[in-house]
Amino acid sequence: MRPTLLLAVLLASACRQSADPPAVEKPPARPALNRSQEAGRRIYLRHCTACHGEQGDGTGRNSPNLTKPPELPRSLTQTAVAEWLRNRRPRAAPECPDWEHTFSEAERRAVADYVLTILIPR
Repeated sequence: MRPTLLLAVLLASACRQSADPPAVEKPPARPALNRSQEAGRRIYLRHCTACHGEQGDGTGRNSPNLTKPPELPRSLTQTAVAEWLRNRRPRAAPECPDWEHTFSEAERRAVADYVLTILIPR
């Protein structure tokens, strides 16, 4: 009888293990933000998410009211973002405020540094 009991325990254990859901791989955690990126994150969250959304995907609460979708292109560079913030073209995005006189060059670069962390997968 003893071998039968051992076989029953082994079978029950095997059935229990196969009933567990498979482990789901978590995506790798994003690296911590550096000082510039963190400063840019604070500015972006305060001034940009209403239209561009938290991930730059154009899903902000004001985005349905805009003439053009505010999704940020995925091919931007830090220089391109900072230049856009400084030399914004009103016809390209008339609803977006003029940031040239609102933020310093360092703040615009910080926003650009942060924007790249949400647009480029790591």
